[in-house]
This record gives sequence, structure tokens and C-alpha cells, in this order.
Amino acid sequence: PNNQFLYRDEGLTEELGTVEPFNHKVYKVLSTRMINDRLFGFIKGKREIGWVNLESSYYVYNKTNEIVFLKEGANIQNELNIKYNFTKSFTEDIQKKYLTSKGLINYNDEFYELLYKKERFVGFMKSSDLDVGYNVEYEVTLPRDKELFVDSQFKTKVNNENDIYKLLMIFPNKSIGKVECENKKFWVDLK
Repeated sequence: PNNQFLYRDEGLTEELGTVEPFNHKVYKVLSTRMINDRLFGFIKGKREIGWVNLESSYYVYNKTNEIVFLKEGANIQNELNIKYNFTKSFTEDIQKKYLTSKGLINYNDEFYELLYKKERFVGFMKSSDLDVGYNVEYEVTLPRDKELFVDSQFKTKVNNENDIYKLLMIFPNKSIGKVECENKKFWVDLK
């Protein structure tokens, strides 16, 4: 909301500025206090920032990071992405790449996952719209004519010079996997 301020101290005596430049981003809350019957948190991004009223903020639930792809037909125009203007973050290029799910928020009694491309937050998706990668460790034999790629978008092909690979990760919905041989990793269509 407008006219909310960020404070240097928990006594709320020294204003650092408005919270607007910090809206719609994810921060770590290092400490919380009830101040004047309102919940405040001391937030940190790449650096410590200050004290802010948390009443209109969403709590991010920690979870194990997961590598995910958006499922075909995933609803990127969901309520949260529209509300916080993240629909533009899901470019066609991003929709084809793997992302990292790093947390969950509860919005209107539904959980949404927080998705990142490297360290950049790109938006929210429901779990049902995600193809989650499963870590596995199987030895697999691939025929020499099976195409291998250096990227998850299957753009850059490499020669398949081996028969035996270690399957490291599978994405059941997309039927693709990540394999390794001689310390080199490749992507393969598992169909």
C-alpha cells in the first residue's frame, strides 16, 4: 500500500524511504516485532534493508529446491501473476527452459510455487502446472543413433559416442532426461 515506509530502527524513528521500490520481490525476514500492535519485520535482500510493516505481505514457505518445466498449456495467466504483473516474465523462451521452484505461498487458500531462472524471480505457478524433475541414478544404454543435446531446449546437438550413460534426472510429463558420461552432461528425449 501507498505511504508505507521502511525504517532503520525498530523504534520507527528514522525513515529510509517508501517500501514501493521493494514491493513484489522476495526478501528474507531476519527478525519480527509487534510494534504499535502491528507486525513488522527486518528484511534482507542482497543486503540488510530495514524494518517494514508485514501485514500486507505473503509468507513464503521454505521447500527443497526443485528443477521444473512448465507443463504444456500451463496457466501462466493465473491470479497472482496478473495481480503482480509477472505474466510478462514468462516469455516464450522462459516457458521452454527449466526453472527452479524455491518456495511456496498460500494465496486465496491455494498454494503457488515461486519460480526462478537462475537467481531472477519470474513468477508464480500452481504445482499442477509444473513437470517436476526427479533425481535418479540409473545406468542406461542408449543406441548410437539416439540424439543428445547440451541444452534443455534441445537446440544444440552433440554426437552420441558412447553406449552407457548414467541417467541423472527425469521429467515424466515431458519424457526427457539428463544423462552423464565421462563427466559431461546431456539432455535426451526418453520417448
